[in-house]
Amino acid sequence: MKVLGVIGGMGPLATCEFYRRLIEKTPARKDQEHIHVIIDSYPQIPDRTAYLVGAGENPLPYLIDSAQRLEKAGADVLCMPCNAAHAFFDDLSSSVGVPFLNMVELAVKFVSRFSKSAVVFATDGTLLSGVYQRAAERYGLALRELSRKWQRKLMDGIYDIKAGRLEEGIEKIEVVSRSIGEETILAACTEVSIALKGKRNVVDAMDALVEEAIRVCLS
Repeated sequence: MKVLGVIGGMGPLATCEFYRRLIEKTPARKDQEHIHVIIDSYPQIPDRTAYLVGAGENPLPYLIDSAQRLEKAGADVLCMPCNAAHAFFDDLSSSVGVPFLNMVELAVKFVSRFSKSAVVFATDGTLLSGVYQRAAERYGLALRELSRKWQRKLMDGIYDIKAGRLEEGIEKIEVVSRSIGEETILAACTEVSIALKGKRNVVDAMDALVEEAIRVCLS
């Protein structure tokens, strides 16, 4: 069994949700069959979206610090349940000597198996970075972004959840989801994953990462 290292704290509640899903989906019959996980919950990592839109500190040095700390602690494979942080994936993954799971690639690959198109629910920073659009092109998936009006509403909901206003944030994100009808939603933000968990037309990037982490660590 491989040791999983998790760059966490982006935000803390999203990290908690990732670990909860990892536990629930692991086919363990007793404690000892669960995955050995090292979580570096590091909320002091600067806001990824703020930097990507030109209004904040570069989070990459902090991300590298966390990744290298996890590697030194004994992690065999790394992941980070934060979509916007994947804008820095290439530089980050090259800073360590262990495999690094790419949540963006995993999510797009999964949704492309059964749908030709999806509406992406992501932060402004993730959209601006183009990580999902580039992955979608590689897999032949047509990604549509929300209108400015609904994107602003989505961002409000995301930051409500980050601020601990869980009910308000979930309600706002659910309103946005209802605005697109029955189209497939790609939940490309971990706060969106929290808000839309279990919805019928939602493909969740967090779930794709959880399933791959389990497969890799138990192989």
